[in-house]
Order: sequence, then C-alpha cells, then structure tokens
Amino acid sequence: EERGRHRIGDDVGTGPSHVAYVEIRERWDGPEFEAVNIIVAEHLGITPEKASRLVELGAVWYYDNFEIGDWVRIMKPQQVSVGTVLRVFPNPERYKTCYVDDWDERIKKVDRDFVVIDKPPLLPCFAHVTNGKEVLHRCLADALRVKKVQEVELGMDDTNMTAMTHIDDEASGLVILARHEKARLVSEEWIKKEKCVFEFVAICTKDLEKGTYRHFYMRTEEKAGQTPTLYDEIPETAITERSDYWDWDVVTMEVVSTAPLDGGCAAVRIRTKNTGPTKERIRAQLAMLGAPVLNDKAVTRAKEVNKEVAKAAGLLPEPAKRMSDPSLSIIPGEDEYSATAAAVAAVAPLGGAVDDEVLRGPYGHMLELLPAEKYAASRGIPQTAREKVPVALHLARVEFGGRVVTCAPPPYWPEGAAAAVAVQLTTKDIKTSITEYLILQGGWSTIRKVGGQFGVKVDWLEQHFPVIRHASRVFASETAMKEWESEMRVKRAKKAWGTGFYERRAKHKQKMWQLRERYLRPQEWGKKRLPTYKEIKRGLAKPIEDYLGRTNM
Repeated sequence: EERGRHRIGDDVGTGPSHVAYVEIRERWDGPEFEAVNIIVAEHLGITPEKASRLVELGAVWYYDNFEIGDWVRIMKPQQVSVGTVLRVFPNPERYKTCYVDDWDERIKKVDRDFVVIDKPPLLPCFAHVTNGKEVLHRCLADALRVKKVQEVELGMDDTNMTAMTHIDDEASGLVILARHEKARLVSEEWIKKEKCVFEFVAICTKDLEKGTYRHFYMRTEEKAGQTPTLYDEIPETAITERSDYWDWDVVTMEVVSTAPLDGGCAAVRIRTKNTGPTKERIRAQLAMLGAPVLNDKAVTRAKEVNKEVAKAAGLLPEPAKRMSDPSLSIIPGEDEYSATAAAVAAVAPLGGAVDDEVLRGPYGHMLELLPAEKYAASRGIPQTAREKVPVALHLARVEFGGRVVTCAPPPYWPEGAAAAVAVQLTTKDIKTSITEYLILQGGWSTIRKVGGQFGVKVDWLEQHFPVIRHASRVFASETAMKEWESEMRVKRAKKAWGTGFYERRAKHKQKMWQLRERYLRPQEWGKKRLPTYKEIKRGLAKPIEDYLGRTNM
C-alpha cells in the first residue's frame, strides 16, 4: 500500500498547462459502458497507467446532465456511458507538502464539531480544479488513515471535512475544519457576523506603525471569479452617481505589535476578523503599504503596465453598469479596447498557459482554457503558470465559538526574541484559553492540572478565577463554584445516611489504637508493625512491661 501511493515525483503534473483541458465528447460508435481511464488514454494518446493516475488525482470531470446539471469530479476508477462528456486536465497542479510525515503533530485541537490543523505552506485549503486529491483535508485523512464513519444525527465524515479558514497556498498556519454540516453552517454565520478573530504573524521587509489599515475593492470583480484589485481610495472615475458606492467593499487589518529583526526586516502581528480570498488580503495590503511579506514574489516582481493595456484587461475600475459581461467572448473590432487586448493575447497561444513542447504533444491541438481564464486571456492578461514559493506569513492564532487555538510559526523562521514577542500569548489570551478549558471540563478543574497545562500559579488564578484553595479547585465562574459546593453538600448528606458503616470503622480504629498502646512502645509507632491475632493467641507477642491498662495519651 505504501509503495502504491502517488508521490510528487510521478510523471503526472510536470507540465505548465495547469488550466488547460481537453474535452471528450460523446462516443456513439463505442461500447455502451467503458472505463474512464481507457477513454482518456485513447483520446489523449497516453498510457492507461498515466490515465489512471489522472483519475485518482481528480483531474477528470464528467458532466451530469440529469440530476445536478453541472460538472462532477471523478476520484476513483469507474465506468461511464457513451453519452457522458468528459473534461480532462492532462497536467494537473501538484503540491509537494501533501506528503509531509508530521500530520499527527500538526493537529492542534479536536472536538465534536471542529478540527484545527496547522497547514504547511504550498498546500491549498480547497481542491484545485485540476487536482482533487492533494488538498488539506484529504492529505490529513490519508496520512492518519482516517476511516469513513457516518453518524446519523450529524452526518459526520472525517474523510471529507470542510475548511472554514481560507488562507493562501503559499502561507502556513491554522485552518479550521468543520466535521459536519451543522458545524459548517454555524461557523459560516460566525465569520459573516465577524465573531471570529484571526491573528497572523508576518516577516515584512520593513517595520510598520501600529494601527488599522483599510483598502477598497469592487464587488463586481469578486462575482466575476477573479481576485479584486485593491485601492487606497475609491477612484473618482468609478463613481458617477450615488448608487455606484454599492459596488464597493472594504478590507481591514490591524497591526497589533511589531518587533525588529536582522537585515532591516520586522516581525509583525496582524489581526483581522475575516477570512477568504477577498475579505482577507493581508499580502496585498502589506505590499501597498510598502512592506511586502518576505519572499512574496507575487508582489515583489510586479511591473508597471501600460494604461491602455491595463484598461483593456479590465484592471482599471469603471462603474458596474458600463463593465462588459465576463460571460461574453470578446471579438476584435466589437469592443473599444479589443484591438489592444487582442494584440497582447496573441503573443502566446492560450494566453501563455502552454508552451511549445505541450502544443507539439499528442493532445496539444485539443487543449482549451476554462471560461474565466479564456476571458482573461482575451483581455490581455497572461495565463502563464506562476511558480509558488513559501512566504513568511503564518496564521498563528484563531478565536471562534469560545475556542482559542495558537500555533508557533514554522521552525525554519528566524529565531530570537523578536519573532517570539510577535506570537506570545497575552494575559487576555491565557485567561480565555483557561476559561475554555474549564468549560470543557464541566466548569471546574484542579489547580494542579490548570497550573501545569498553562504555566500559571495559584496566586494568578485567584486574581482571575474563583478558587477554593483547601479543596484545590479552580472554577470558570461563580455559578460553577456554587454548583460544585451544592454537589459536595449532597455528597456529605449521603455519607450521613450510612452512619452504621462509619461507626464500625470508628470502633475498628479504636481497637487498633488499644493494641498499639499495649504491644508497642511510643518510639516504635510507625516503625514497627502491630502483632497479628494469631501471634497474640499463641503467645508470640507479649505486652510491654509498663502497660497499666490505660493509654499513654
């Protein structure tokens, strides 16, 4: 089984055409049902083994025209009918960090509803269109050999959890996974109402001032399926009437603390209440502030684009009612900017998504682009695959639903006090974590357990929580302490009902004391054992000489 696992070294996914696909239409001259890998191998001119790997990676889709009316990913070998339309991505994007061997150590919290995992860099939170296997929740389940277990009341499936925290592939940090549908709906409501807190740690090329920063983007770009462009202020040219303001939204981030590092860099702790590809734009915001994240080639290699080309590509804002419909194809001569866009797009085939070697291959002439990429290429935006590298951005702390989870940056980050200061827990964080722990323990726990787990002393606990020292108990609230005291009173009352047992114990203790006084001297108490009944009966144990029939007390 271990030898059969696919690794990144496979000859699948090594080409640059990540967004290009081949569509296989109906096959009315073939058998009624046929295996997917055989169909893919015959139409693409590849071996059946490579076609099987494409199927297992989730690089093959079929169109469900009866129930769903949409494309469905194929994740295991199966047969399809002659009327099924297939879509194959011959060179899926691969993710090396899917095969790290420390997944058990990356699990930071598990409860009935959520799993919090430390995501390694270069691994997506959600499946890429060309690769459905190498994604966070599937990599976790495969590495830990999680079995599929369904619970009737919740519909729980740990092999197919949903990521509720969306961070970039290049970044690392905590990701919340919902274990069932109800947990997913509740967490979406929390995020929508900004009840969650996400704290990032970034190594920036220079220091920043503490405070809140906000930038604007167009909602229409978000709906079009592309990452919206950020602006310091809403451009005046994009507003012609009051209703145009409804097309804009804002992203905010708060710089909580900073610490200097060697080389002029700085460790920055950033807090935000949103997550996702549009609501959380920390990398872009830091770049606009002149302090990009270290090793972030996506922004450090940016170049200035000609205004006409940028306008043709749709990178300059204009009122939503004047924007072209992305679902429509651009024909040269019919759009005011189409001539410039066509000239830029014509530089490379398929917008640069494929190279000459792929085009000369057995399936190069059949490659197409997805609608969104095709539209972007027609507007002049190059579709060349960009090499992804890890960036110095880490989601170090999440707070959601009364839970607080923290995680230190990767070990290859620079050491020193500055990086530690940016991620250390504050008094408020520790208090929140202890409160959550006490609630999960039933409202109270022992002082020893709390102090050992969180590294706090009893004096600190007495300042922030109700504590009963003689009972060695710490409580989440005054109500929990009163409930515990009432339970103890009930238990003491139950002991009072069984007085016969305790009276017999008292008589036994008194008898043992009399034997100790008669057969042992005071200096031998606790050092020498009492004689047994047989020893006394046989005369082997003699009373002490000065025993007068009364106790020495």
